[in-house]
Amino acid sequence: MLKSTIGPMLSTLYPQKLFPIKLASFCSALPRSPPIVRQNTSTNIPTIETPSYKLPPTSAYVHLPFCRKRCHYCDFPILALGSSSTETADNDPRISNYIHLLIREMEATQTNFNQHPPLEIVFFGGGTPSLVPPRLVAKVLDTLRSKFGLCLDAEISMEMDPGTFDAKKLKELMGLGVNRVFLGVQAFQEELLKACGRAHGVDEVHEAIEIINSCGVTNCSLDLISSLPHQTQEMWEESLKLTVEANPNHVSVYDLQVEKDTKFGSLYIPGSASYINGTRYSRPKKLKDYTDYVKNLEGGLVDLSQEGDDVDKWEMAMDIVMLSLRTSKWLNLKSFGDNFGSEVVVEWACGVFG
Repeated sequence: MLKSTIGPMLSTLYPQKLFPIKLASFCSALPRSPPIVRQNTSTNIPTIETPSYKLPPTSAYVHLPFCRKRCHYCDFPILALGSSSTETADNDPRISNYIHLLIREMEATQTNFNQHPPLEIVFFGGGTPSLVPPRLVAKVLDTLRSKFGLCLDAEISMEMDPGTFDAKKLKELMGLGVNRVFLGVQAFQEELLKACGRAHGVDEVHEAIEIINSCGVTNCSLDLISSLPHQTQEMWEESLKLTVEANPNHVSVYDLQVEKDTKFGSLYIPGSASYINGTRYSRPKKLKDYTDYVKNLEGGLVDLSQEGDDVDKWEMAMDIVMLSLRTSKWLNLKSFGDNFGSEVVVEWACGVFG
């Protein structure tokens, strides 16, 4: 499973249409060309020279870390709200306080993108973003729109779990511009959902699919997990059959990776980051540490040029390949080759296909 951390940051991506990378920040703006050197976005600190071919950001990833409970395979930075959170989320101060903190960080982050094209893609990941009330999602979109600009026809995606939304909430989100749904099904068998600690059951899966179809969502993806404990070949084939019958536009299949700090890790044996100019950045995993980080950022005490780890071309290329499959545009091989070179494409293909 992919990892992520708390906090917003700026990231990079590549020509043509962007693949929104599910990396480490609560909000990552992604430029479309792979810069080589770091760029400092802090106040009162000189900007390091960047290559002339660097293009402006066209994509934003927003991490909303709230879940009803932690699944047994999950080592993401999340905040478990409790089993009754679906009914109480509208007035949960933990959600509203976090959204306020996220907006403060976006507003405190100095950018030089004001003269460039607006965002083409916004991806709300988590966590379970569908637990967040639409009125708070609207505030995040308003901030993105005012800070970076947002295309009228932008692809706005949201990860949603069965049992966390009804037709009314989905229609409200669609009214805000959400036009792509990633439904976290994971399995179609009750025993498997219980085994991996999911908060929903099979009936809620079918209900969620019906709601999505009845509300007129035309771009929907279903998420499945393979290699789950106790998952038989017959179960997997049934899940695939029911997925096909649901007729989604896209299917994401994740082969289970057991992480040591999870329930599965204790039974059977946090985060990724955003890119700026070829450097990977992350934010604190704990909400209190993230709060302190935002306060320091607002006070001009954070020097982004001194943070982050350099990422080599191969590692960045592999991240792009894997994570681009989460978007409707998939991987543009020509753009990929232009940016990384044909030798990386050949090496990647040989490594994957043997």
